[in-house]
Amino acid sequence: MRRLDGYLKNIFRELRTRGVIKDRKNPTLELSLLPNEDLRTLKKDFLHKNVEVVDVLAFPAPHQKDFPNPQQQSSTTPSPASLSTSRSKTAVRYLGEIYINEDIARDDHEHTVFLLVHGILHLLGYRHEKKHDSIIMERLENELMKTPFLYHGIRIRTGT
Repeated sequence: MRRLDGYLKNIFRELRTRGVIKDRKNPTLELSLLPNEDLRTLKKDFLHKNVEVVDVLAFPAPHQKDFPNPQQQSSTTPSPASLSTSRSKTAVRYLGEIYINEDIARDDHEHTVFLLVHGILHLLGYRHEKKHDSIIMERLENELMKTPFLYHGIRIRTGT
């Protein structure tokens, strides 16, 4: 299992600092690393898109009216089940599920962190279908990727 929970804590802290996450609840999500074939199947079944390579998928939780991003739109897309990354005993806000291509996670550390950031932003309501929305999301992704958390000794660890 690969450990990304240190990144999650730092990403959420940075998002709270930037005002993207406004409440005091600890965000939690489910994160899975899957082979490309499984990701292709999920994308086809749930998003009705057929592509050769899928790097990341994000399925927001159904309680989106409570999400911090005012641009969040309601979605009826069901989400598949996966593994939880939260161990917190305090009040939590379940954001949804992120699936990352395990080949990318194994081979490209920095791109994996970017995909995690990208997936979290989708769970918070950011989209990139329209040019204006894409610019906003890309700007925030770039700012987050330049923050110090990326370089403070957190590593993706392999093992069981």
